[in-house]
Amino acid sequence: MRNRILIVDDSLFNRQVLRDILKGKYELIEAGNGQDALDIIEEQHDEIAAVLLDIVMPGMDGVTLLKTLNLKKYLSDFPVLMVTGENSFETLADCFKYGASDYIRKPVHKDYVIEKVEKLVALYMQ
Repeated sequence: MRNRILIVDDSLFNRQVLRDILKGKYELIEAGNGQDALDIIEEQHDEIAAVLLDIVMPGMDGVTLLKTLNLKKYLSDFPVLMVTGENSFETLADCFKYGASDYIRKPVHKDYVIEKVEKLVALYMQ
């Protein structure tokens, strides 16, 4: 059973907040940018239950990573939940266009994150 959550954010603080929320429920792995996340996904995609992905990051941003995951057909294996402070409707629309399952606005709320992740993981497990 897939039980690994990949948290992708360039902010160590933001990754720590999500790690604290999800610890004990999932095996957690992290990446600080899109390229590192892609490398992890290519190696571990069979074990990943979900990806929590920031949009604004240096180098490969979240939208570019999402496009790449879509092209490589990984998005049928696990949900991608955008976790962002982004307010642009166009950017969020692009995320859905390229395969994001849902999004959570920063700052995150513990119960909301747990509920969203659990529901999306359960949906994809079916």
